Amino acid sequence: MNLKKYKKILFYTFSLDLKKISNFGRSIYSVINILSKRSDHLDIYLKLLLNMKFKFFVDENSYEEEDDKFEEFVINEGKIKLSKTFEKISKPTSIAIIEYLKNELYFISLKKIIYKNFFIKVYINKLLKKLIKKLLKKDKKEFQKKNKNLYKNNYIEFIKLYKKNYKKKNIFFKKKLIFDKIYYKNII
Repeated sequence: MNLKKYKKILFYTFSLDLKKISNFGRSIYSVINILSKRSDHLDIYLKLLLNMKFKFFVDENSYEEEDDKFEEFVINEGKIKLSKTFEKISKPTSIAIIEYLKNELYFISLKKIIYKNFFIKVYINKLLKKLIKKLLKKDKKEFQKKNKNLYKNNYIEFIKLYKKNYKKKNIFFKKKLIFDKIYYKNII
């Protein structure tokens, strides 16, 4: 951020067209919310900058005394000049409004990102389920080839053995996928 840029901004009282302002966002309330957040950012930045620059000016004549009755006022010209330059800077709200009107300010809605990610997540979950089913079918065929005699003679024992070996993997994947879906639904 450049202080010279903020000094040049002149913001006098004038009316703003609400339609022009609300064109950039969903509604005027969302735009006001964005502008207030931006003005808070600017305000904090300017205060921190001022405090950092004040630290460079050390009072040479100031010292601690045991007597509280005697107070000495020391004029520090550097601090006075610095405070005057910061007083010339316009208010953070006016800076935020002008940045918004000049299209220098942009925002990203977190809800939209989460919403898009949710649908991407659902699509990925569907693909994973299909892939898991294919893998399980292949595993079942391989298991059948290994245990041909058991499969032909006693089908019930074959199913029990298959469930012991492969059903655990399927349950684990399903729980994980369902948990991801619920997590994203709760965010929205």
